[in-house]
This record gives sequence, structure tokens and C-alpha cells, in this order.
Amino acid sequence: MDITAINKYLQSAPRYRLVVLKDEMPPDDIPKFDIGKSISAYIISENLPHSNDLKMLVNAEFMRLFREIASNDTTFGNAIALCNFGIVFEEKLGLDMRTILKDLSRNYLMFIQWEGVVKDDRLCFLTSDSSNFIDLSEISHLTI
Repeated sequence: MDITAINKYLQSAPRYRLVVLKDEMPPDDIPKFDIGKSISAYIISENLPHSNDLKMLVNAEFMRLFREIASNDTTFGNAIALCNFGIVFEEKLGLDMRTILKDLSRNYLMFIQWEGVVKDDRLCFLTSDSSNFIDLSEISHLTI
């Protein structure tokens, strides 16, 4: 992991603090939030697959888990690493990851462990021509 590049990025005082990791792991002291595993476990445990309130409940649970997992005792202060994004592209869940990342990266350094393709400020799910992507064009970020 290129700690020097991350420190240089943070010293530039970006409005949003987002680091996209392609083939890297976040520092060991950064807590990890496996979105797919956590959200799917919540949906199953609460028997929500057919709930009319699925979007609202999943968004609330995402935020609860995020705040529970994020830590301010890291090398970089308030930080978290997010991984396993596949579930966020399920339309039924209504997770607007661009807005979520934009809002949360103002106060937290967010490491995104991305297994897909990064192309033109887009995090593309699996392939570069995928219709499932997260648009980062309005979010300052560093890709490593």
C-alpha cells in the first residue's frame, strides 16, 4: 500500500476522502465493512425479501452498521474499508452508493476495495461496459 500517496492526497485537503484500492488491501488498523455479507445477513435474519419497507430498512441498517464499524482510532483518524459491493446494485434495495459515498467521505476516510474495473471516474461492476457502476465524477478520490 502506498501510504505516501495517501498522505499526499490527504494533505491536499480534499472535500471528500475516498481511496479506491484495486489490487491492494487497506492498512491493518482500518476496520472492514463487508457490505454484501452484512446486508444479505440482515435481510435474511429479518425476513425482509418481500417487505414493502425494504429500501428504507436496508438504508437504515447500512448506516447503522457503518457507524458501528467505522473507527477513529486508525492511522488516518476516522476511517473504514468497504468491500463486496455486488449487493448494492440490486435495484430492490435502493442503495444510492454515489450519494452515500459522497456524504460519508466528508467525515470519514473511506477505502474502497474494488474488484471490478475503474474507468473514467466510474467503479464498474465486473466489466468496463457494465451498466452497473458507481459514478465518482463529483467525488474527489485517489485510485491505487
